[in-house]
Amino acid sequence: MLPLIKAVFEYAFKKGIARQNVRCSLKNLEVETPDGWQGILEHGMIPVHPNTISLPQHFPSDVSIQLLTPLTIRYDKKVMKAEQLTESMFFRQAIRDISAIATTHWENPLEGRFQELIGATELVRGRKSLSDTKWKRHSNRQQRDMTYQGVMGEWTFYDLPAELSALLYIGQWLHIGKETTFGHGGYRITAGL
Repeated sequence: MLPLIKAVFEYAFKKGIARQNVRCSLKNLEVETPDGWQGILEHGMIPVHPNTISLPQHFPSDVSIQLLTPLTIRYDKKVMKAEQLTESMFFRQAIRDISAIATTHWENPLEGRFQELIGATELVRGRKSLSDTKWKRHSNRQQRDMTYQGVMGEWTFYDLPAELSALLYIGQWLHIGKETTFGHGGYRITAGL
């Protein structure tokens, strides 16, 4: 998959990106390892490299996250504002997003435990410090500016079952919510692990 992603970026950079069709080239490619980020691009090629994530041995029941990019969650066809978002909404979205990827790429997808995990989201408590944010981007395909909204900030979850805590950990690499193809819904665990 990584060679395909590399090829797509190289093609886009060569053709030109953004409104000004700026041309550029891919200078480096890094993967995250237990020891930090490791550059893997050698003479324009991707050599054999570690391609696994080391999961912790223990997943705590209390975890804090920092949203790095805007999080957009829709409920009942509406984008949820900071005061409307609940812990259950966040984890239901995480379960849906991770399950979609797990079905294709994991040996044991979440299908059999989906309803059990959804039920567990109702027991999670939290404390949030979130604020609403709006931003615009230009769509070359639609030839117009698009307005988006979401939330940014910090969120602490309490009483997480181990499986939800594990999904929260994995979600750091996958992102959660809408517009993840633009890098949105990214977060990092800041306390608890």
